Amino acid sequence: MAFRVRFMHSQVDWLLLCHRLTCSQLKRRPPSDEKITWQWLPFTSSARKDNLQLYHWVRVVNGVPPTGDYSFAKYNKSVDVLKYTEEEYEKYLTDPMWTKEETDQLFDLCERFDLRFVVIADRFTSSRSVEELKDRYYNVSRAMLIARAPSPGDVSGHPLVKEPYNSSQETERKRALSMVLSQTKHQERKDTQVLAEAKRIAESRMTALGTEEPALPVASNFDPDIAEVAVNLDDTASPSIQCSACLCISCAFNFSNGR
Repeated sequence: MAFRVRFMHSQVDWLLLCHRLTCSQLKRRPPSDEKITWQWLPFTSSARKDNLQLYHWVRVVNGVPPTGDYSFAKYNKSVDVLKYTEEEYEKYLTDPMWTKEETDQLFDLCERFDLRFVVIADRFTSSRSVEELKDRYYNVSRAMLIARAPSPGDVSGHPLVKEPYNSSQETERKRALSMVLSQTKHQERKDTQVLAEAKRIAESRMTALGTEEPALPVASNFDPDIAEVAVNLDDTASPSIQCSACLCISCAFNFSNGR
């Protein structure tokens, strides 16, 4: 009996599938008058300056190939690298750690490789780190922006002026990232346990402070300035400082009452 039921269900599923296929064929759009072919045609890209001609497959409608620039040329974005003169370099950009020839080569490579500093460091003739190259480039660009501006306030909101590059911070960030990425699964579990234990200790201390804090007696001659200090400390200070402050205020209150 169970076999017959399963067989009937399979027949119903098959009929439903055939019905759906038939409906999809009936709903299919009639063929249009367009004749579409694919042709192997040459093309050039405005992103290249050497007029290199390549070939690719193109969708051609009614024998008319598409016109216009290469569709991916719009993604070719370049960086505007600042240029400095001899006079500007001598006046604003001299650095005892860098020669003018090194600075010129750095800016030429920055323009050529669009600030890809890893590639620039590989092409650079001197043994300079990526952080050193970045530091020199951004310092020169920042100095030129400030020197050419009518007033320092005109460029105060520029990212190069507002957030100057910090090579030591970048080095420390990479070192910390390398330590995190080189951790083993055992070290990750151990760090998780340490953080959980620290959270538990902090919560237990806060609970103990909340239950053991003595209630101050109310008196008519209590100094309101002391109460204000207690409120401020309770809102802003750390738990240990709050505890010490409460004890000191309690002592001051007892002393004022002659206790």
